[in-house]
Amino acid sequence: MTDYKIETYKEGIEDAQATLGFEITKDWIDFRQTPADGIKRYYSAPDFDPELRLYAYLKNKLIGFMTSTTISYNDDTRKRIQHDFPLVLKEHEEVSELLYNKALETWKAKGFEVVEARVGTNWKGTMELAKKYDYKKKEQLFTHIQLSVDEAKPKKTTNKKFEDFDPVRDRDQLIELYKENYNWTDEQAIANFESIVNYKEGYIFQPILREGDKIISRGLLQITDDKKFALFRPMRPDSRLYFDDYFDFVIAKAKSHNVKTFQFFLGGSALSELDFWKSYGFEVKGELFLYEKEI
Repeated sequence: MTDYKIETYKEGIEDAQATLGFEITKDWIDFRQTPADGIKRYYSAPDFDPELRLYAYLKNKLIGFMTSTTISYNDDTRKRIQHDFPLVLKEHEEVSELLYNKALETWKAKGFEVVEARVGTNWKGTMELAKKYDYKKKEQLFTHIQLSVDEAKPKKTTNKKFEDFDPVRDRDQLIELYKENYNWTDEQAIANFESIVNYKEGYIFQPILREGDKIISRGLLQITDDKKFALFRPMRPDSRLYFDDYFDFVIAKAKSHNVKTFQFFLGGSALSELDFWKSYGFEVKGELFLYEKEI
């Protein structure tokens, strides 16, 4: 252990951090390593604290890192921090404890009282680390469910026909729909619309249902670059009304792109809808939780 060196953030580490993160988590499910450009944006924020980013080296080679960030809740005045457990290369697992102990020392020195960790059933080793360091489950963040596209079937369709949105004709209506259903500002709604129109990471479809000229339902389907997964979102404003017609539409889209698996992430109030999705054949593939402890 004496050969390992722990350091805080230094400008220019972002590319190496992203590369290492992708390597360590390449077989993980439900985890997405932030690319280097995204890390650089986060670390350029005015409130960025370099002491909350720790890196482990062996003979000047980066072999692991641990990140944490301050958080707050309106109903809790205690000083809180949220972190992910260390990401460390195989055969160097012992450095995980060095990173965690250094982080704990830093948190205490900065006056933090409660620490939170994201823990996933598919995030290798995190459940064990939460138990090792005496964290307790606080809440569930999401459930990951999947269904084979070939096995997907609507229960009972009607004569309601979803169609692809028209980026010119439907722009104003969709922006208003975002604002009403997600409580977004004009800027947020416009940014969301433009991100869909200019989507570059695979394929994206925004099915809509019209009643005359009015859009009465809207959904979203994303297909990954490798066409391995199709992820669709609940309809708005009602996630159940017209569901079978919506499901029929997204099944056809997925099959036309030779996608094999639907995946869906239930979070927040949607966690209570698991039985609904199971009734269509979806199976639980992973869960993400928030664990916490006082320090």
